[in-house]
Amino acid sequence: MDLQSTIRAYQKVLKGYSFPQGNSFSEDFAIKRFLKKFQEPAQSGDLAPRCFEEWVANDELPSLRNKRLPPEWYIARMHIHAAFADSHANEFRFPKGSEFMPTNGHNSLEARLCASNWSVTHDCFEAFSKLCYNHKGLRRAVRKRYNNWYISKNFDLSRKESDNLLWRRLRKPFDIFSWKLERCVTLVYGSRFASVPKNNETDRPINIEPFGNILVQSSIGLEIKGCLKSYFNVALDEVPDIHRRRITNLDDATIDLKSASDRISIDLCRFLLPKRIFTRLMQARSPFVLGLDSVFMPTNKISSMGNGFTFELMSLILTAISRVLDDKSSVFGDDIIIKANKAGKLIELLEAVGLKVNRDKSFIDGDFRESCGANYHAKEGYIESYDFLWPTSINDCIMILNKCFRLRKYPSFNALYHRLVRCTPPALHGGPCSSFEELNHMSLLTNWSEGSAVHSVLFPPFFVTPRVKEKTRLGSQERALLEYLHYDPKRFYIVQGFKFEEDLRSGTVVDLQHHRHWAKYEMYLSAGRRVKDVISGSGKWVSFQVLSSGATYFRRRSLMK
Repeated sequence: MDLQSTIRAYQKVLKGYSFPQGNSFSEDFAIKRFLKKFQEPAQSGDLAPRCFEEWVANDELPSLRNKRLPPEWYIARMHIHAAFADSHANEFRFPKGSEFMPTNGHNSLEARLCASNWSVTHDCFEAFSKLCYNHKGLRRAVRKRYNNWYISKNFDLSRKESDNLLWRRLRKPFDIFSWKLERCVTLVYGSRFASVPKNNETDRPINIEPFGNILVQSSIGLEIKGCLKSYFNVALDEVPDIHRRRITNLDDATIDLKSASDRISIDLCRFLLPKRIFTRLMQARSPFVLGLDSVFMPTNKISSMGNGFTFELMSLILTAISRVLDDKSSVFGDDIIIKANKAGKLIELLEAVGLKVNRDKSFIDGDFRESCGANYHAKEGYIESYDFLWPTSINDCIMILNKCFRLRKYPSFNALYHRLVRCTPPALHGGPCSSFEELNHMSLLTNWSEGSAVHSVLFPPFFVTPRVKEKTRLGSQERALLEYLHYDPKRFYIVQGFKFEEDLRSGTVVDLQHHRHWAKYEMYLSAGRRVKDVISGSGKWVSFQVLSSGATYFRRRSLMK
């Protein structure tokens, strides 16, 4: 089957479709959200240079030195100091994306340990060294990397003679370890600037940090997360769901900030944080950023998105100041909920330290509120809407059709849905799916991350259509298994689904050899199971068979297992 023709057909329909005026606030909102991100890539232009210019402009922060801040900030400072009184760092997170030295998608833990080019800033090297020294997997990786480095240099001394010399010179095991680690890393000045798509008008800036800095930063981030829980009773992972429920109360205001992560200054952190914490932040941050002009520039902000502690630090600072005004206030990143009668004062306090409020996305009065991906209108309830992106794969087409299926309650999207169904080949029609249709759309917001909307796991991996034009019946073995599971096999049929099959960097191994597969062992141990060593973003969409009854569905292969 020619899937490219289906993709082209979807592109043609979506490009030529003109939305009528919505019949309700909710429909107008869904249409605006569609139009905000959907655009043919060739027309979007290069937004990265403008994004970099705005990022540089946001770094021109007002100096807070020798400036007397409003008294509320001194109370917030007191709470932050108390929150860190008994804090400690004993964990860290491995990064999921790229590093200062590009990884080209080789982002698995195995690749991090044995293959990637480790980098770290000069100021962060000591903290990174301590972290590696106290982690079994990283310590082992350093030993392997140093051994490879030593062999490559063809020294006259044997390894044993070299180690004896190091012991006589340095005496302390940690100092010897640090000396060896320094041979295995690339010392860099800072992070590098990059941008990712945000909408049709702007890109989102992100700093790609050195490997060592990311680990140390994430350790600080987890420590801050613990402080939020122990002192402010804020479980950061639970806040998005709390916010989505709270927006139904119009006595609360929702406040959103512009580029908040890029506008928290070093001066503000110096004022608010205990000296030992501020010192660690300064050591772990990247003091310079490699811009699109290939020049390193110093920054006034403490950090940007991409840094391992940015989100938690931003949440802590905003929680502390908002709790001074309202002890029921709640913060997730730069997403703030506070009593409406306190919102004006909070905005005044935030602007006093250089933060900017996004007036278009902050709602103090009126019938509408939004927070953490959820949108609520007093007269129409929760508003269901989704982001739509230009389709380039068969899965993009599935997601677009199924989002339109969910939005059929709006006449404009109902018309678009049926146009897309007509250009979907009959062989790909998956038929109805009542479990998906009846799913509360709030449950689709299960994987909140800044700016994201829908976690595709809950969306069927096939085209949800009014009916199945070409049903493929089950074999005797499938029917018997369904009967064993107390399903009526007469109701089930086979449809085509699609999944992304990622390319493997190395094969999955069952019987591990101690010396040969040491990094794979660490990866399995970290995950608690065998996992694939994949290359991020590299692979292809492949079809698989789905058993569906029109009410529920599951993979045919899963049933056979």
